[in-house]
Amino acid sequence: MFSPTVRSIRNAALQEVIGLQCSPQAQVDELEIDDPAGLTEGDEDIFYELQELEEAYNLYSSATFPLKLVLFLPVDPPHLAPNDPGSILYALVPNDPETQHVMYRMRGLQSLLPQVRSVDCAHPGLVAQRDDLLSTISFEMNQMLSELWKEKELQRTMSIRQKPISRYTSSLVTSAMILTAVVHTIMGVARNHCNFVLAALRALITMTSKQLESNVTSHIRQQLNDIPMTLPTVLHRLNLSPEFDIYVCCPDCSTLYPSLGKGELSTPAFCNARDLDGGECKAPLSKTHTRGARVWHKPISRYSHMRFETWITELLQRPGIEDMMESTRPNPRPGTATTDVWDAPYMHNFLKSADPTFMSPSGDDLSLVMMLHFDFFNPFTNKTSGKVRSIGCFFMVCLNLPADVRYNASNAYLVSMVPGPREVKAEHLHAFIKPIVDDMLELYSPGILISRTHKYPRGRRVRAAIGIKSMDIPAARGTGGFASHGHTCLCHLCNAKRTTIDRSNLSTFQLRNIDAHRQIVDMWLGASSLTERQKVFDTYGVRYVDWLRFPWWNPFESIVVGPMHWSKNVLDKHLRKNMNWTWDLPAGIPDNRPNRIDPITTLEYNWGTCAFLSLNEEEFKKSKLTASLVRYLCRQRGIFEAGLSRERLIDDLNSWVNKANSISMRRAHNIISQGGQVTDFALERCGELFPGLSVSLASAQYHASRPSATITSVARECGKNELIQLCEQLGLPGSGPKSELVQRLLAHYENVRIPHMPDVDVSGKKAKTYSFLGNEVLTEVKADMTRTLLPSWLKTPPLNFATASHGKLQAEEYKSLAFVSFTITLVRLWGRPNTALDFCARLENFLHLMIAVRILAFQSITESDIVAFELHYMRYIEQIKVLYPSCSIVPVHHLGLHIPHFLRLLGPSTRYSESTCEQFIGMFQNISTNFKFGDLEFTLHREFIMAARLKGMLEQRSFSDSLEEFGDVVKSFMQQHVPSQSNYRWETARSRERVSESSPIYRLLLAWSTAHGTPILSQNLFSCTNMRLGNVVKEPLPGRIENIVEDPSAQDSTGNPRIILIIRPFSPLSSHDSVHDPYLSNPIIGRSGAQIARLFYNSSSNNVDLVEPGDLISHVAVCQYVDSGACNQNPNRPLAQECIVVLSLDLKHERYN
Repeated sequence: MFSPTVRSIRNAALQEVIGLQCSPQAQVDELEIDDPAGLTEGDEDIFYELQELEEAYNLYSSATFPLKLVLFLPVDPPHLAPNDPGSILYALVPNDPETQHVMYRMRGLQSLLPQVRSVDCAHPGLVAQRDDLLSTISFEMNQMLSELWKEKELQRTMSIRQKPISRYTSSLVTSAMILTAVVHTIMGVARNHCNFVLAALRALITMTSKQLESNVTSHIRQQLNDIPMTLPTVLHRLNLSPEFDIYVCCPDCSTLYPSLGKGELSTPAFCNARDLDGGECKAPLSKTHTRGARVWHKPISRYSHMRFETWITELLQRPGIEDMMESTRPNPRPGTATTDVWDAPYMHNFLKSADPTFMSPSGDDLSLVMMLHFDFFNPFTNKTSGKVRSIGCFFMVCLNLPADVRYNASNAYLVSMVPGPREVKAEHLHAFIKPIVDDMLELYSPGILISRTHKYPRGRRVRAAIGIKSMDIPAARGTGGFASHGHTCLCHLCNAKRTTIDRSNLSTFQLRNIDAHRQIVDMWLGASSLTERQKVFDTYGVRYVDWLRFPWWNPFESIVVGPMHWSKNVLDKHLRKNMNWTWDLPAGIPDNRPNRIDPITTLEYNWGTCAFLSLNEEEFKKSKLTASLVRYLCRQRGIFEAGLSRERLIDDLNSWVNKANSISMRRAHNIISQGGQVTDFALERCGELFPGLSVSLASAQYHASRPSATITSVARECGKNELIQLCEQLGLPGSGPKSELVQRLLAHYENVRIPHMPDVDVSGKKAKTYSFLGNEVLTEVKADMTRTLLPSWLKTPPLNFATASHGKLQAEEYKSLAFVSFTITLVRLWGRPNTALDFCARLENFLHLMIAVRILAFQSITESDIVAFELHYMRYIEQIKVLYPSCSIVPVHHLGLHIPHFLRLLGPSTRYSESTCEQFIGMFQNISTNFKFGDLEFTLHREFIMAARLKGMLEQRSFSDSLEEFGDVVKSFMQQHVPSQSNYRWETARSRERVSESSPIYRLLLAWSTAHGTPILSQNLFSCTNMRLGNVVKEPLPGRIENIVEDPSAQDSTGNPRIILIIRPFSPLSSHDSVHDPYLSNPIIGRSGAQIARLFYNSSSNNVDLVEPGDLISHVAVCQYVDSGACNQNPNRPLAQECIVVLSLDLKHERYN
């Protein structure tokens, strides 16, 4: 029927509309009528009637509608029936423009069907044309309905409520509501007290209005009617109250039961969950409360979960958010500095195999990659209840946001709160993970359609996937389905075990892979009983977790080694344990002997030495030498043994290696052959040392001589022949049964004192007399801290560190101490040429660790930085086993070996640090609650989200500007209590009066402009006391920034008012004095190393320079150098002029080559 031209137009229209090529049945070309003039009059009329119907069909078919923009009702209408395809039209949003397009086209096609059927014709060609048109219309209608049904199944629309605040345009009314919301969410004022605040505001405004003119009073009274009376109304109008999915949680097994709502429980009275063996939990789920005649049930424990679409829907209503998200795409740049995860290989390859289209969405779709955090914390702070009380929280941040705003509380997604009052067992965490995975799987495919965003008023589809998990080690392993680091399989990234924890070469371990991991998980899932399942877990340290339902999930790439906690733990171990910081001991070189072991008798030593000389490798492994004896044998041979198991030390004795030539000493000394067998030389040597003594006889001597020996223990460990031989050697009768032989030997040794080895401490615990970081050194550190100026963004460490009164240090405090305080002081004290070698070695070891931790704080990273981390950290690990032989290697040391892998895979660790979650937890502890578990978790969840939404609202410049003066006041307050970075311009605190031409500042600017041949600056300049960008504050200080001026009439490259910083640098040391600079000469941090510290004279140069904020590279820490100037008491450092230590804090541009 259709001409070729018409057919191509029709197919193109169908392709554009529903993505289908439409050719329902073969066309009957041979029956087509080319010339209607040859037909009878009646058939000619029918031909033109069919032609008109065809034209009508073409008109309706050309009414295009992009299928992804069609919106469906959030609740299915009652008319909807899957067996009635046409009922899908009832599910469309009635007044939406795309719905009108769909209905126009569908109803038009429906109206054509009876008209085409009513055409009565007999000519074969006309019959073919009519039937072809009829089938084409029917086919197209059915395809439309089918595609609409499919789209509805794929599409779940988040409907957007119009924000009621738009009704209240008065800045006075809005400010009153914002003030009340701040008082509640930030200050923690109770809800009923907030009602008083509202009433008081209304009363104050009324009192003020009475003193004004009548027309003004009338206007104010009109606005008073718009100020809410209660806090819930305020929260509703500001759209701050979030929506949650609430579950009743079993306090024993953590099984979740959906709650129907307030006052309604969809749960049984007792938990009916069953374990793998069929045992029922039966724990009570609620408590009965009574008040008078009223009786109600209240859940003991609740789990609150906010769906992703609830969070993203609110976030996408803010201006500018979508532009920032859309600007972020994988951008690998091999050979250049990596500044974000998007520049690194991981994001470039993320989901390529599972879904190549995810990272390159089509049309207006938005694909988001999320980073997940989880941690337990004490809601009463650690000082109140110790570690007894604990609740958990799941957080996400959107990696699509730029790094400078990514971690703002206003952009954070607080997913759920895991109820307390104790940490949930690791095997129960899956119950809380499942709702998150259910939600995110739907977000990944097919995604959801948000009916309206700020940028797309007609809506857009959003997809999301969790790409990275960043948290501390216990949380990462618990939520990842791995055993704790106390398990035999201590590492979740490789096959390292506790027996091999001290190995510093990662190539000696086998890295885990996802295929083998899933096989082990399948074994765990396939276990038929709890006992069998526990055996799998005990062997492999792995259990199932719902993250594995993600098709892309690979825990060995997505679960990172949390850089913040790793840095904190490794610094804590080194400073507190290895170097033993303490105010109670004097500074000095301590007795560095290993930790005390049980006393070793001479007979026990004879047994061990005889076994070492007489047994081959396999026999030596099977020997039953005591752990203390094995450790003693290791110490004699300089083998590191702190914290290692007996089995591992037996292997080390067998493979005893001379570090100088890497030759097995047992083989080098001809004790065993290359095949591991004992040599004749060794047997002869043993005979010379212990004439007539075999290993079995030496064992019998030791066991019979033990003070705690019994007949049973000796008979179990010794053979009869050895007992007879021992009795004969001691002059005792050798006849009789085994028990009598043992009795004779015990009676003999009862009155015999067996001497101990002379170099074993038998007096008890070793007394410590000195410490490397003793009182004198810590006093110097503390004094230097008081003389040090730090930038505002670097957390100032407490002066009472290393004391019980302060308690635990935070991660940022540890980093400040390592980066600045200890580096400045220890180099000054231990960096002298005549310093004892013991102190020099400890300084070098500490600086290796400091540099490694410093690299983890970089904002950008290169391959040379990663190689530097590997170099410094490897040297640190190798040295601590020699410098601190009594200090064990712990799992955090091993995990450091895996950090370079993640630096190469994901870029700088600051972009995936778990520090964000810690900041949010600090905000939790400022929220007022009723201190009742079961309620406080929900309160924390709700209040945090309301504070974040309020902060996000005030960050919208158009909104805060509408509040006039109140906007500036509330923004300043919010920044102090809910800190955030900003992608906006620098804000200055400038004076009201212009800089006069006679002022020193203007003359300085004029002289600089003349000297550099630049245009003279305008006279519209204002002096500033400071400038702020988020948490970064810059103020005038001598030697750094002398003055800050702003020229509102000029613009910088970004279109903002021009800010000029007048810089006057410090004076460098002369060539004569620089030779006395211990920082510059230090091989690790000085001229030949990282080049991060040096001395300057404490005076400013005569030269000045003018820069803009974007020209600044980094901040510095500045400390007065006490071994200089008039107060210099150090004759070895003749620095007559007062000096300062300047330590670079450049964590963005610094490079190690």
